[in-house]
Amino acid sequence: QIVCVGSLPMVTLGLALFAIGLRDGLMPLGDLIGRTLMHEKREMVPGVGFALGLLLTFGEPAIGALVEVAYVAWEFPTIQGLLGAHQELTVGGIGSSVGLAVSLGCWRLSRADHGGGWSLSQMITPVVLICLAVTAVTPLAAQGLAWDAGAVTTGPITVPVVLALGAGLASEGRPAFGVVTFASLMPV
Repeated sequence: QIVCVGSLPMVTLGLALFAIGLRDGLMPLGDLIGRTLMHEKREMVPGVGFALGLLLTFGEPAIGALVEVAYVAWEFPTIQGLLGAHQELTVGGIGSSVGLAVSLGCWRLSRADHGGGWSLSQMITPVVLICLAVTAVTPLAAQGLAWDAGAVTTGPITVPVVLALGAGLASEGRPAFGVVTFASLMPV
């Protein structure tokens, strides 16, 4: 019990420092990357969006928690297979789908001032319909895993950086929202 009581202040301090690091380090970096790409290297927006989405997902703490489920999911061989023997493939698929979502979302924001971007609903609606259709024919054990894969991608690392990147890409007066929603749907 002494260890638990002593660790609470350390966890609180760690979370406080993490929040400061996000606010003062990662979020300004995401905004700077977005602004630089928008003004100087617009053709690189999709590639940089994909790389950031992929790499940020691998650093997301919740991905590690999702992978740990394999050790307690002994009643569900489907989940054990996806998170045990094929763990790298599953995590790589989640990261790649987040990268694709961030790439497409950033492309949408970068094209908005040229009249070539799609509306947010035009991008999200088909993905939601596909997710629902696939869920209807997927075994019950894998349904929860699929939707949890989307949820774990919207954690304390990915969300602030993607939001800051979107804000940097967005033209003045245009909201930069929707990329995180898209990134949480694509892994499903």
